[in-house]
Amino acid sequence: MFDLFPKESQPKFDFQVIRESIQFSVGVGSINLLGLLLTQMDKIILSTLLPLEQFGYYVLASTIGRSISIVTTPVFNYIFPKFSTLVAEENQEHLSLTYRASNQLMIAIVVPLSLTIAFFAPDILRMWTHNPDIVANVSKPTSILLLNTGLNSLMITPFSLHLAYGETRRWFFMTMGFAGLLFTFLIIVVPNSGTIGASFTWSLLKSLQVLVSIPLAWFYLLPKENVINLFLELLIPIFMSGFSTFIIYSIRPIESWMIPYLLIVHCLNTILSILFCSNLRQRFLSAITNS
Repeated sequence: MFDLFPKESQPKFDFQVIRESIQFSVGVGSINLLGLLLTQMDKIILSTLLPLEQFGYYVLASTIGRSISIVTTPVFNYIFPKFSTLVAEENQEHLSLTYRASNQLMIAIVVPLSLTIAFFAPDILRMWTHNPDIVANVSKPTSILLLNTGLNSLMITPFSLHLAYGETRRWFFMTMGFAGLLFTFLIIVVPNSGTIGASFTWSLLKSLQVLVSIPLAWFYLLPKENVINLFLELLIPIFMSGFSTFIIYSIRPIESWMIPYLLIVHCLNTILSILFCSNLRQRFLSAITNS
C-alpha cells in the first residue's frame, strides 16, 4: 500500500518553535494583562471610594470617553505588519519614514474626533439623555477622559515598533510602573476630588506615559531620529486642532443645528491635522492635484 507520508518525512510536533517564541509571547501576554488592569483599576478603586450614584456617573463618562479607542485597533492592525516586515528586512531608513507617517495617521484619525467630542460633550449629552443631572455630573469627566483617549492613541506607534523588534521587557516594566503610580494617585486624589480627580489623574499619567514612550522608542529603536522633531510633528497638529476647536466652540448654533455643526467641526479639524502633518499633507495635495 502506498504510504502518503514516508516514515522519514512524517509530520511531528516541534517544541523548538514554541521555545523560540515563548519569551515574546509571555511578554505580550503580560503587557495585555497589565493593560487590562490599567483600564479597570480606576473602576475597581472608585467603586469602594465613591457613593454609588457618583460611581455610576463615572462609569458612564468612562464608557463614552474610551469608546473612540475603537478606531485605534484598525490602525494598529495596519502598521504592525509593516513595521515587522521592515525590521526583518533591516530597512532602517524606510522604517523611520513609516514610523513618522504612522504617528501622523494616528493624529489625523483620533485627535480631531476626541477634541470635537470633548469640547462639545455637554451639548452631546444634553441631546442624547435630556437629563440635566447627567449633563452636570458626566460632561467634565467625559471631556477629560476623551482627551486621555486621544493621548493614549499616540502610544500605539511606539508600542507597535517595540513589538516588531520583539522588545517587550522595557514596555512591560514601563506599564507596570504606571500601574503603580495610577493606583497610588487614585487612592490619594479620589477621596477629596471625586470623579474629576480620577479623570484628571488618568490624563496626567497618560501624558507622562506618552512623554516616556516616544523617547524610549527613539533612544533604543530609532537612534538616528531627532526626538525633538518627533515631538514637534505630534504637537503642532494637535495644538492647531485644539486651537481651532476652542475658537469654534464659542460660536455654537441653536440645538437643532448642533449635529451638522459637529460634523463640520470634525471635518475642519481633520483637514487642519492633515495640513500640519507633512507626510499626510503631501499625499493629500498630490491626490487633489492628480484628481
